[in-house]
Amino acid sequence: NPTTQVADLDIMEEAVDFCRQKGLFLIHDLAYGELVFDGHSAPSILQ
Repeated sequence: NPTTQVADLDIMEEAVDFCRQKGLFLIHDLAYGELVFDGHSAPSILQ
């Protein structure tokens, strides 16, 4: 992720809801989830 952007929990909740409605799988790669700066956190799709 060269932009270093992190999706917030609200966006992830919307994605989960959409996938549930459509019967889709949601795959979330949190490979660099612990690599954050300035006190930020990368939420997990499992939250």
